[in-house]
Amino acid sequence: MSLVHCAAALSAQTLAVVDVGANVGDSVILLERHLPGRCKFLCIEPNPEWLPYLKANTAGIPVEIIPCFIGEGQLLAVNSSAPGTAGSKITETGDRSRPLDEICEGRQIDLLKVDTDGFDFPILRSGSRTLSSRKPALFFEWDPLLWKEQGEDPEGVFEWLSTLGYKDCCFFADGGFIYCRTTLGQAEPFRSLVAAAECRRGIDKPYWDVFVASSEACDRAIQQNVAAAQALTSKVPLWTRLQSTYWQEDQNKISRG
Repeated sequence: MSLVHCAAALSAQTLAVVDVGANVGDSVILLERHLPGRCKFLCIEPNPEWLPYLKANTAGIPVEIIPCFIGEGQLLAVNSSAPGTAGSKITETGDRSRPLDEICEGRQIDLLKVDTDGFDFPILRSGSRTLSSRKPALFFEWDPLLWKEQGEDPEGVFEWLSTLGYKDCCFFADGGFIYCRTTLGQAEPFRSLVAAAECRRGIDKPYWDVFVASSEACDRAIQQNVAAAQALTSKVPLWTRLQSTYWQEDQNKISRG
């Protein structure tokens, strides 16, 4: 739900959302349900096994689908992991990735969402011209340990975004709740979060969803997240509130239970 709160915090009346790693369309459906008619989507998904589900699930919603890898020109293949999730891996015989700048050329883009299991930074870098010139809001998965496994510097993305002119960001824990907010011009908060991930390695392997946007949009996203959590607190039993599926629970079923 943090994605919904961040999208709702943006000021544009009609949001052009670029969804890199669209999977089977779950983010599209979630946004359309909570912000009906407000978003139009460009979904980018290279996994051929998921494309039929993506098309079926988003039928009737203003969606354009591009089946390709996004990156810096590497040869990539689908890197399947746990059921329902997959990332990218560099291979000698894969498909040539296309830069995000090429995809976004001539298109409106208000919100860029990236969820590619550790390959997020190369995708962002491939859109440096778009990000520096148009400053769309960003929502991406930040898993420091997984990024390190991919040979990426998890702290480096924030310094890089700062050079493009971005200033404010907030972190949502993997359960969907606000975790912290900071500015991109200081290294210590990001170093501390990497240390927290290292500390919990082998226990629960935390990751964060990062929202990078204007100061005002970050404020509104946090306010909406807090208000939504408080509204659910009285309806959801304490034990359920401690579970990662808090947002997904059927409230009517819970109230009857």
